[in-house]
Amino acid sequence: MLIELNRHALIKIISAMSPHYEIMDHPLIKGSIDGSYGRWSWDVNFEDLTDEQLVTILALLTGAVR
Repeated sequence: MLIELNRHALIKIISAMSPHYEIMDHPLIKGSIDGSYGRWSWDVNFEDLTDEQLVTILALLTGAVR
């Protein structure tokens, strides 16, 4: 399946996801877990990242790359 996303849609998808424990030490995965709610809070301005970096983050989050 091929899905085309614009940059804005890709950022929305990534920002709605939480990383699994195994990739939390990756340099592109920046954020923290909010202790009171147990939710991931991204600490990165996705607009400052390149398209390639965004695709890499999505691949990490989906398990397509480790």
